[in-house]
Amino acid sequence: RQEWVKLVLADNTDQIEQVDERQNEAGPVLGLAELLARTAHERPDNEERVRELQERSDQAFLVQAQLRESLAAARDHCSANEDAILKREEEDASAEATRLAEKQAEAERKRKA
Repeated sequence: RQEWVKLVLADNTDQIEQVDERQNEAGPVLGLAELLARTAHERPDNEERVRELQERSDQAFLVQAQLRESLAAARDHCSANEDAILKREEEDASAEATRLAEKQAEAERKRKA
């Protein structure tokens, strides 16, 4: 059981690290925003293209915000799983220590009798 706990905790830690890495990535949205700024600056007459890029940029930022919220929820879920596993392992270890103490006490009672 302890090996299982170690494996699950290691996998869980890997998942949390991957979520953190994704959260820290700038993403392609900044490249789109840069293209919009450059187009608006270099070609102010091309209003249609600037408007199209603005719409795409706005949509991309909304999607990125939704993805970041989903990643935050996934990280919270992984952290909650880790806490629950550690708590359960602690409870099991305590129960095992109690069982062994009772077994030893019983053995001593039998020996004295």
